[in-house]
Amino acid sequence: MKIRECEKYQNSRIFAGDCRILEFKPDLKDFSLQGFVIKSFEVQKESDCKARCFQEHNCVSLNIGPSGNNGAYLCELSDSDHEMHAEALKPKDGFTYHSTEVIIPRSFFPELPNSTPNEPKTSSNHIGNRTICFLYLCYFTECETYFSSGLLPPTVSSTAASPTIVVDDECRTIIFQTPIHNKVIEGNVIRTEEVSHQGSCNEMCYMEPSCVSMNFGPKVGGNFTCELNQDHSSEGDQSPPVPQSKNGHIYLAIENPCSSNPCSNNGTCQAGYTDKGFRCKCPSGFTGAHCNKACSFDFEDGIGGWEMTGTAFIHQPTFGDNPAARYRESAQHQGDWWIGGLEYRPSESDPAGWQNPAGGDPPQGTLISPCFRNVGRNISFLIGGGCNKSDIRAELIVDNQVVRTETGNCYETMYRKSWDVEEFIGQYAQVRLVDKGSGGWGHINFDDLKGDIISDADPPQGTLISPCFHIVGRDISFLIGGGCTISDIRANLLLKTRLSEQKQAVVARQCTVRAGT
Repeated sequence: MKIRECEKYQNSRIFAGDCRILEFKPDLKDFSLQGFVIKSFEVQKESDCKARCFQEHNCVSLNIGPSGNNGAYLCELSDSDHEMHAEALKPKDGFTYHSTEVIIPRSFFPELPNSTPNEPKTSSNHIGNRTICFLYLCYFTECETYFSSGLLPPTVSSTAASPTIVVDDECRTIIFQTPIHNKVIEGNVIRTEEVSHQGSCNEMCYMEPSCVSMNFGPKVGGNFTCELNQDHSSEGDQSPPVPQSKNGHIYLAIENPCSSNPCSNNGTCQAGYTDKGFRCKCPSGFTGAHCNKACSFDFEDGIGGWEMTGTAFIHQPTFGDNPAARYRESAQHQGDWWIGGLEYRPSESDPAGWQNPAGGDPPQGTLISPCFRNVGRNISFLIGGGCNKSDIRAELIVDNQVVRTETGNCYETMYRKSWDVEEFIGQYAQVRLVDKGSGGWGHINFDDLKGDIISDADPPQGTLISPCFHIVGRDISFLIGGGCTISDIRANLLLKTRLSEQKQAVVARQCTVRAGT
């Protein structure tokens, strides 16, 4: 069957001369279809399970549930469904059941583009808050049609005929180069699968974010081996590998902007994303488009984002080694700027050696960091100043609770100290500097907070407005949590479109979850 004969269908897949049509119905939580599973395997994303159902001709429903293996999912493909065998649909905690149907509105189907060998074509339609992405993948002399879908915000506008396929909630665009026969690349394989034809291998490369090429070859029994390769720079190699001879195999690469090694600090480059043609997945402690920005709080750009109470920190940060200018111990700070509760040098032009004009030690207050996410086992920082932990300390706050504390050594010199935070991996936290002292050594020095933390860049923003309702009494109550900065995160009560009252999420200014800002 040729492509043009399938144009009347939506979501069509062409395998071995047949046109396959599927649409997934709304899922059923905590149910699974039992007794009709034909294939079972682990997948990294729920969308992978749906794609495998498309590839398996006999699949008409699927079960997705936890596998217990590093966050992977168990994918079960079935050759029956609850309509044919209602008694087989059983409750099963943690699982989700999906069935399929074949009737799909013609109005959803985009115009099929003209195809040429080795050139992928894609288009997308937006239906409600679901983006439907169609991929027309052409290679050699035949074309195959693939379908993928993913959830995007309802505000996304229609972008018909845009070259996209949804992977990991982002759109990916890749172009395959001319295939090289009787060649393979060795040493960069990240995944090996058995497939029935090359089209499945091509699609797997699309759906694997780190795939930049593939090796395809025959396998005993009539099927084929599909090897997905990552970019060579992911293993630290500086020069690309040379294709090796292997009879009967095909090496197929994509146009790969990752070959220029654009990701710094051992970041992982993934081709086909963003307007640049790639995206960088940064290791712990780094952020930015190229992973070249350390995720740390070093005060080189001031204390923007930190929240202050009292007067102990109103002249911070401090420039340079101010204690040494008074013939005291060196602060041993990192960079030029740091927190010195006793110090007064708020600009480079101010004289070195001056102390806080309010008297040095007497001022009291707190300084609270922005929220950050803990992604590993270690957080470290430089700390000095007072050594009475009841008055002078740094606190780690998780889930509104102080879970770690540290203090100085009664020296102006700051020393590197650290917290083991493995038990809080995945949670949001803040660091709070506390100065409650007023006598000798009643100040704190602090700098260079870093470690296995991520300060999320460009978090999602938005509003959610309830339907109108009538107030018939004196009280309205609700549950609220998440962010703690009322200028950014809040619930508003609107009366006749007038802002009436604002409720802060956490009065104590302690974050538990980073909400959209």
